[in-house]
Amino acid sequence: MTERRLIYRSRVSRVGERAGELMAGGLMVLFGEQAPEALAEFSVLHEHTGFAGVLRPGLVVAIGGEAYRVTAVGERAEQNLRLLGHFVLKFDGAGVPELPGHVHVHGDCPRAVNPGSWLEIYEDDPGQVGGPGA
Repeated sequence: MTERRLIYRSRVSRVGERAGELMAGGLMVLFGEQAPEALAEFSVLHEHTGFAGVLRPGLVVAIGGEAYRVTAVGERAEQNLRLLGHFVLKFDGAGVPELPGHVHVHGDCPRAVNPGSWLEIYEDDPGQVGGPGA
């Protein structure tokens, strides 16, 4: 069994009414619970408690037990996660970030995320994760 080193863990508290529209297009917007309602409507909100790690390619982001390998990280994504619990997951496997707040991952975007699901970021063996559709 491969060991993994957990860097971040937070529980999904709410899913905005229109978050599914973005997820259908391969994007998932994540925010801590303090997000303004105009943004919360399109976001997966979680119980952000602070991020002290380094967000980088090669890590794994897991949502509700489904794991996705990080392929690129925008220059503002780590700071946004640290301060606001905010980043945008783009499920396209790109090797170069499209926008400063994007975290690109390999795999297909889930169709839904349920409140109570865990959001985790961790290190593990690169051969063990690809995400659904990888």
